[in-house]
Amino acid sequence: MNIRFVPFCKYDTVIENSDGTITVPPHKKLRYVFCCQDNDNIYIHNNLDGSIYKYDISNESIIQLNCSNKSNFKNFIGFCVYKEMFVFFSSCDNQFVFFNKYNLKKEKSISYNFDVNSFVIQNEKVIIYNRETSEISIFQILTNELNLLSFFSIKGIGNASLSINNNKLFITDSEENIIRCYSFKGELLWEAITPFIDPIGQIWLNNELYILYGGLVNEVGYENRCWQEQKPFFHRFNYKVEEKGNIVLTKSNAFEVTFFYYEPFYESPDFLPATISLSLPLDCVNQKVLSIKPLGANFKIKQENDKKLAFYDICNDFNETVGIGYVANLKLQGIKYTLKDIKSFNLSNVVFLTDDDLYDFDVENYFYDKFKIYGSICDIEKVLKLRNIVFDRLEYRINKNARSYIEIFEDGYGTCGDYTALILAFLYKNNISCRSATGYKIPRFYNCLGGIISVYYNHTWIEIFDKDLNYYPIETSSDDKEYNGRFCEGQFLGLDWSHIKLYNGKAFPNLISIVNKPNIHPFDYFKKAQVYVRVEKETEIF
Repeated sequence: MNIRFVPFCKYDTVIENSDGTITVPPHKKLRYVFCCQDNDNIYIHNNLDGSIYKYDISNESIIQLNCSNKSNFKNFIGFCVYKEMFVFFSSCDNQFVFFNKYNLKKEKSISYNFDVNSFVIQNEKVIIYNRETSEISIFQILTNELNLLSFFSIKGIGNASLSINNNKLFITDSEENIIRCYSFKGELLWEAITPFIDPIGQIWLNNELYILYGGLVNEVGYENRCWQEQKPFFHRFNYKVEEKGNIVLTKSNAFEVTFFYYEPFYESPDFLPATISLSLPLDCVNQKVLSIKPLGANFKIKQENDKKLAFYDICNDFNETVGIGYVANLKLQGIKYTLKDIKSFNLSNVVFLTDDDLYDFDVENYFYDKFKIYGSICDIEKVLKLRNIVFDRLEYRINKNARSYIEIFEDGYGTCGDYTALILAFLYKNNISCRSATGYKIPRFYNCLGGIISVYYNHTWIEIFDKDLNYYPIETSSDDKEYNGRFCEGQFLGLDWSHIKLYNGKAFPNLISIVNKPNIHPFDYFKKAQVYVRVEKETEIF
């Protein structure tokens, strides 16, 4: 994995109490690192202390350019090179400030009385992102003022970084963990999910894009001292754009992983002999199975429609300490669908939910009637609106007291299964084909390569179907973010590479089933799966 660290950290000092205990303060996600380039020269600005560095990406080394006047460069937003000058934006003074690149003396400033979240300069033009309105504005740079040329609206909720390559505008979003490609007429050409969280900058080397990430927060201890550190890093962004009619599919950075899944017997299996089926990972657009072998008892693999199952024939003298499971070698990649014309994208109304699903959701309850959408709104806008109703109402927190999904909604909090169930119920009431998908998510940590990672909880999301019954994934709870009334669309019609899909529908009987003893519930004997992942290497998109 080609990680290129920027060798400085942002620290949050941990409070050391008089009784010897420590208090770890909540980490504040701050955008404090900006980058820009002048041909092959890369520059880094740390706006917490005002330091400016020249960065060598091949050796991961930095040379500080302003040891004596750092305070002049604190708290600036953005960072660009223009005509042998460094350019920053001062939100305190509402002006762009130009400094000589060599002696770092101020040369001029240009007033600008609107929000600037990020900007990039090319060919006498400055392109500015306004996060408050989610607009891109393009200005001609004159001697002492800016002349507006054009503007257009874009998607996004987080802090952005901008870059230009081959006359296209590339915009990252730190909250949606996504990069979007626009024409300068405002047309969204494609969008892709970044492999790591918190993308905050971009550079281009040899026509390849490297994204700067804010870095994972680690708690670090040394003797009786403790602090939090955040290490920024660059990583090459790999992507492949595939167009088919109205649909653009963008695949992004793929990883090879080893997935360990093991189900020990919680209770002694007094129902033997028996045949037990266990769902296995299967090939899909974001997941490719390289190999599967037993972990514990041996099995036979069978394909049943769109399911791949392991069948364990367990005899009477079976050693109950063995359990059942498998080791799978997988390729995983990020996927994101972009629609050229959302109004011509029609969804199916075929019902994929089972009677048990509908009973669990209590879909005939009059509560759901108020979420039926009428009028001239296209299918995909309807899905987004219904999803956003759930996002607006719920926060992610375990709800142990609710007795139904309606109570989950009324309480205002739940976990991924609750988000999924409510969205599925809303879609069903609006005649939109949908189903759940369940598996696991790997923590998207940059330092996970080669180590065994425990995956403590399973995860569920939804899939919707078009008229040809092709399905499209939609992340549920982990996309629940909002800014200025705009909701996250990072994994709307997409999934990041960390998702491992095992089955659709309810866990019983789709995950595990005692085939020849249908009256025995498997979860009376299998209580808690042991799940681990090892990220082996970055690999080619498939």
